[in-house]
Parts: sequence; C-alpha cells; structure tokens
Amino acid sequence: PGIVTVQKQLRDDPVLGLLHDYAELVRDRGIAAHIPSGTLPEIYRRDVTLDPPRGGYLRADVDEVEVWRRRLEALGPGPYIGVNWRSGLTLTPQRSLYYPDAVEFISQLPHSNVNLISLQYGSLGDDLRRIQDQLGVRVHQFEDLDQTVELDRVAALMSCLDLVIAPSTTVCHLACSMGVPTIGMDKSNFDCVNERDPLFLNLYPVMRRDEALNPSLAALRAAMALKFFLVHGRLPRLEPGNSYSVRKVNPSILP
Repeated sequence: PGIVTVQKQLRDDPVLGLLHDYAELVRDRGIAAHIPSGTLPEIYRRDVTLDPPRGGYLRADVDEVEVWRRRLEALGPGPYIGVNWRSGLTLTPQRSLYYPDAVEFISQLPHSNVNLISLQYGSLGDDLRRIQDQLGVRVHQFEDLDQTVELDRVAALMSCLDLVIAPSTTVCHLACSMGVPTIGMDKSNFDCVNERDPLFLNLYPVMRRDEALNPSLAALRAAMALKFFLVHGRLPRLEPGNSYSVRKVNPSILP
C-alpha cells in the first residue's frame, strides 16, 4: 500500500534514440530526490566489509553435488568446462542462424588439459560424433542424465564445473543462476549500461549491444575468453565506463 507503479518513461532523442526520461514525472509528482538504480544491484551487499557476491541465487542439493564431483574426478583432472552450442528445441533453418555449428564451436576451444562436459539438451543428432571424428576431441556426455527434464541434477552437475559456455539458452540462464562463471555467446540477458548484467555478475557476454547477430564471431570470442580464464583464473572484466574485454583483443596475442 502506498507504492505507485508507473509505466516506463521513454523519450525519442533525434541523436541518441530512445532514452529513459523521468524528468516530467519527477516534476509533476514533486519528487525531491530520485536514483536511477538499474546498475546498483551488482554492488548490493549486506555488509560493506564483504566482497561483492559471486553471483547466482540457486543452490543444488549437497548430496547430488558430491555424486557429480566424484563422477567428474573419474574423468581425470580439471578444469571441467561445460559446453552448450544450441537450444534443445527443434532447429529450423531460421533458428539455426542463432547458434554456431558444433564442430566450428568446439574447434575454437583449447582442448589440452581440460575436460569438456556436454550440457547439450534435447536431441544431440550426430554432433558429438562429428566432433570426435573431425577434431579428435571428446566431449563427455552423461547418458543417464536427462538434461531436458532433470534440471535439479543438471544444476548439481553445473555446481561442480569451473566454467560454462553457452548461447542464450536454458543452460546459460541456469548456470548464471547457480553462480557458475559463465561465458554467454550472446549479449547480456538484461539491456543495461556498459553491457554488464546487473543480476548475474558471473556472466561474461561476448557480444556488444550494438552488434548484429554473428554466431561464428561469438564462438571465437568465447574461445578467447576461455583462454583468458585458463591463464588468469577469472573471466575478463567489463569495467564501468570502459568496457574493456578480450572482445577487442587480437586473438593472436592471447596464450
């Protein structure tokens, strides 16, 4: 009670395009002070002495997490990189334009000293076989896990991974929600300043808001970000007001 909800206030600027403009509303309602808080959630925390949160708000069942931890260790040492290259829905010719080809995507990634874990849901077709035959790379697939419906088990598996790479699919959104470092082969989930995502600090989007859809370029940049992660132990940063990222770095200078 007492809270008034208003519509989004937009103004069409001849130079900058659509802008949020609440000046008229502030004047008409006699508002003494206001804060555009779209980017504040990323720095909210209960105690200023604490580090900013890792990101994510969901937690998997601890017993299930331990099961997956042991299964991953049986594959060999990490890091364990979860990979997803397309939606699990029917891939029509039009929808296929949104996702990179499986072989093209995996061919960009560093293969030595990492274990690639398939987070592909729905029909796999012959993707894993093509990856194995054409690249000699094994992407581990857990056949007893239905990644379309057993999301609780998928979440537990994700909790054990060092990093997830995915386009804008359920995999990307669930990994972000679990707090797993995630490279998104797309733009930010939320259209916010400096191309960052205020809800998911663990998400690194490889595409800028002003760029056209380009799955091949997104796959290349995802590979560059993964190389950065393997060297530095963290994802590249999108600094406020700077937008620094490996998206602007020549891939030849990366390890």
